[in-house]
Amino acid sequence: MRFNRKAQAAMEFLMTYGWAILVVLVVIGALVYMGVLNPMAMVPEKCTAPSGFICNSVSMNSNQLQMILTPQINGKSGNITFNAVTPTTFSVTESTGNDFLTGKPKTLTATVNPPAGGLREGSKVRLGFDISYIDEFGLRKSAPGGEIVVVIG
Repeated sequence: MRFNRKAQAAMEFLMTYGWAILVVLVVIGALVYMGVLNPMAMVPEKCTAPSGFICNSVSMNSNQLQMILTPQINGKSGNITFNAVTPTTFSVTESTGNDFLTGKPKTLTATVNPPAGGLREGSKVRLGFDISYIDEFGLRKSAPGGEIVVVIG
């Protein structure tokens, strides 16, 4: 008989705390669903350029992305390919035909292809990008791993 009382106490303990944890999870889920706990809102704006480039600034509106990069290398026919776009409902056309010189800031512009409902002003987007170019010796080079988090304005 003593064993049954211990089992009953353990079950009551698990049920009580189980319901409490379930309620907390439902409340957190409701806050995320309503947008109160938006993970992208907590991410700061940033522009991280791949190796060989410095990102000076970036801005984006509903149909155009503009960034200023300062290359640490000489190159021509530079193409910037955008990947890993979040949210995935829109895309950014690559920026092509960019020639650049060491230490000279270069303004690059790319076209934004918004989703059907458009992009909401004030929301944040995250873009990954890679730069490919032809160096001063005529060799094709690639600089992967750039990332942008920007507010649409």
